Amino acid sequence: MMNIKLKKTASVILAFLVVLGIGAAATPPALAGSIYQEYDPKQFTTDKHPNKTLPYQIHVPSDYDESKSYPLVLYLHGMGDRGNDNYAPLKRTNTMANQLVTAENLEKYPCIVVVPQCPVDDVWAMHFPSDISVSLDMTVELLKSIVKTYHVDQNRMYVTGFS
Repeated sequence: MMNIKLKKTASVILAFLVVLGIGAAATPPALAGSIYQEYDPKQFTTDKHPNKTLPYQIHVPSDYDESKSYPLVLYLHGMGDRGNDNYAPLKRTNTMANQLVTAENLEKYPCIVVVPQCPVDDVWAMHFPSDISVSLDMTVELLKSIVKTYHVDQNRMYVTGFS
């Protein structure tokens, strides 16, 4: 009897979420002066982890110049922003990922910002460095790819995050 009630409750909650569009890999939430416009949502895959995809956002300065080198900032979100919508890690306005792309900071500190999103069924690391997760390993591969694609100053690569 209790199991049937739980299943019914879960079904009602799921139906409610579907009606609201929660959980769908949809468009970014509407925010006034949204920082989402400063990022480009992408998906990363690698032969090292076939059948896995790492959603990420990247900001490249709008006046990117290949003759210049740029610092790279990797932003890792906390557990509550895991998923596959590719927007949750940017929803907290007070994080470094958002502060770096304000108009004032874009002018003062042009840089490349990378914001991967860890899936719900994974973590960045459990017992680092002995136990590196698939998502963290894919993030390392993503950074290698970005360094090959853009002119990154490899002496100015930073990691920040929110927990």
